[in-house]
Amino acid sequence: MAISTITTFNDLLNSEIISDLILEEARDLTFMPSLILLKDIEGQGSNVYKFPILAALAAAGLTEASDMASTTMSSDASGSITVDEVGVRVDLSDKAAKLTGRIDVDAVIAACGRALATKIETACCAVFTSASRSVGTTNVDLSLANVDDALYTLKLGKAVFGNPTQPGSPFQGVSVVLQTVQMSNFRTALRQANYSFDPLNALLAEAGKFGSGLAGVYQGMTFWESTLVPASGDDFVGAMFVPRAIGLVTAGGVSVEPQRDASARSTEVNVVQMYGAGESDDLAYVKILSDGA
Repeated sequence: MAISTITTFNDLLNSEIISDLILEEARDLTFMPSLILLKDIEGQGSNVYKFPILAALAAAGLTEASDMASTTMSSDASGSITVDEVGVRVDLSDKAAKLTGRIDVDAVIAACGRALATKIETACCAVFTSASRSVGTTNVDLSLANVDDALYTLKLGKAVFGNPTQPGSPFQGVSVVLQTVQMSNFRTALRQANYSFDPLNALLAEAGKFGSGLAGVYQGMTFWESTLVPASGDDFVGAMFVPRAIGLVTAGGVSVEPQRDASARSTEVNVVQMYGAGESDDLAYVKILSDGA
């Protein structure tokens, strides 16, 4: 019986099938896209996008039988997000196929999905460092007071607590994303609080309900844990935000293209995604700085 080689697996390298499986893998590993603004700009003729944020309006008293004065609408879009290409390439050799007798296409798909997911999630979390407002102290563990201060700062900045552009999103309130060390310190602070274990139990009761990353709910805020939260020296920079704070812009979906390289006796699997992540509204998020040790 002839041993299968890579060339017999072309039907398994169907681009549309792999694209769907990669996205499924990525969704299992990421949570940031479900917490922020999303926009696809494929076919719009530019790789730069600004999320339109309307300036606040003020109502005025009226006089009976008199016309109301017109108010000029303006946009306060605070930042441009540029879309660029990222990609990963995997080479499947004929020799490997002949020696193993099979090609583990699922493993290749999973590896590509994890690579894209990690890249996008890292880019979204990296935006935390751009926030102009900050709570916490360098080289000091995260405390309950830091969380309270961040919430007060959001409220004083008149952040919009909701995401009208994504009505189907399950997370439309305040989100807190912390690095694993920060999250551990937060749970410790809850244990040491004078009001017993009730808040900690409430936090842990929700952990994991919506998949990877959800650490629980505290005072109505969803807490998320990620090792991809950026570091700043010996500290970590998490964030508290509402959806309009950060934008993720894409230009179409995942592109998958197999390419046969006969001289190298292998088949390439080229996976490319065009995206950009950046700040959309500076008043809608606060960075949380605390010790990383």
